[in-house]
Amino acid sequence: DLERTTRIANQAQRRVLRALHPTCGVPGCDVRFDLCEVHHLWWWRHGGPTNLANLIPICTRHHTQVHQHILVITMTLDRRITATYTHPNAPNAPPGDAAARSTPTGSSHTPSSSCNHRLERSSR
Repeated sequence: DLERTTRIANQAQRRVLRALHPTCGVPGCDVRFDLCEVHHLWWWRHGGPTNLANLIPICTRHHTQVHQHILVITMTLDRRITATYTHPNAPNAPPGDAAARSTPTGSSHTPSSSCNHRLERSSR
């Protein structure tokens, strides 16, 4: 864990994130990890650390939506991810997606120590 020493995830963190999330961390999105950006759930500019428990790969589309406050992503201690559009008619929201989409803990998701932050509080 890098805490606040640097904003950018290092190579070791990126390898772990790739193993945990081979695609965009938003449930149902299949954009490959290589095309994703590493996002701080508790945004860097708001004091968020560059620790694995606070990082998630998300594709450019979802990253933009998070920073535009269109999409809210949460992650529990066991890395269960939920993505919720702030309004069912939000741009690019899947049809009928007023409810949250989540992914159950499975083979690609392993327990983490301390993450239950909302992306709407976060920064890259």
